[in-house]
Amino acid sequence: YASNLEQLQLNASRFMAIERSGQLEGLYENFGSNLSKCKKLKEIELINSGVGRSSNDWLYSVALLRALLPTLEKRRKDLHTLDIYLAGTPSDPLHERYLSTRGIDTALDFFVRVLSLERLTTLGISITDSNSHLSALIEAAMQLSSNVEIRKPTFINSLRISFTRVGTLGRNDISPELRIAAPLLDFFSQCDNLKNVFLEMPSECWDGGENIQALSNLLRNKVEITSLTISFSCCPDRNGKILGLLADFLVQSNSNNVALSRFSIFGILNADKSDVDGLKLLLDDAGMSCTKYLLRESSIVGRTNVMIVEYSRER
Repeated sequence: YASNLEQLQLNASRFMAIERSGQLEGLYENFGSNLSKCKKLKEIELINSGVGRSSNDWLYSVALLRALLPTLEKRRKDLHTLDIYLAGTPSDPLHERYLSTRGIDTALDFFVRVLSLERLTTLGISITDSNSHLSALIEAAMQLSSNVEIRKPTFINSLRISFTRVGTLGRNDISPELRIAAPLLDFFSQCDNLKNVFLEMPSECWDGGENIQALSNLLRNKVEITSLTISFSCCPDRNGKILGLLADFLVQSNSNNVALSRFSIFGILNADKSDVDGLKLLLDDAGMSCTKYLLRESSIVGRTNVMIVEYSRER
């Protein structure tokens, strides 16, 4: 094995077309075993998705995801960067079914170990067209939050959680309903060193008072955040709470003389026009420049739909 390996970049997209035959399970198992012995490994970047040979469905490898578990367990005090991209349904459905009948949830096991990495400073999780993966991530956060013996990854300074839809959900991803975002946001609220935050989740995850309160908790007292991007995916701003917490964040940043380099919000429906104007005034007062600004008319009098508000600071 590569004993001096410090960084792994793996794009497994081309493997998805042939994995349905089950030929790669042994290969992935050997790969995972050898990788776990790389004691100098610090960074993992993985694209675990691809399009099948006989269909247009996005697929991911359960066997590859499971092969990484030993490395995440053994290197939990060493890894500081993890960037993973997942999409679609299993490319190895027989293997996934075999594990499921034995009560094994590979995605949940994977995310539990990811969120248990003690020295993680950079975390990027991008999910496309897979409710089950996002639900597993939120469930992992719930489990770990209630376990006082698990050390949380409080060193994270760059956080990216992205869920996007580019097509229809895969055949095996119909039943899982999207969970609320609150447990996930509460989990990361313990990260006091956050500098860059990117959050993109469906409106179903954001809607509701407990989710907005959890986002407020995540941003409160995070005086080192210099870049904030949040997509609410057309979530309604009930009682002005979304724009209210964003305004509180900007006041916090201004009072602590934090020079924001980027501030972007997307998809807030039925926002109060005066709240939008107040947010814009705070950004202008912070010395930032507007790069994109798009509002659309709401069906409710005195309200507007915030499609995009993007500000940056010239270097």
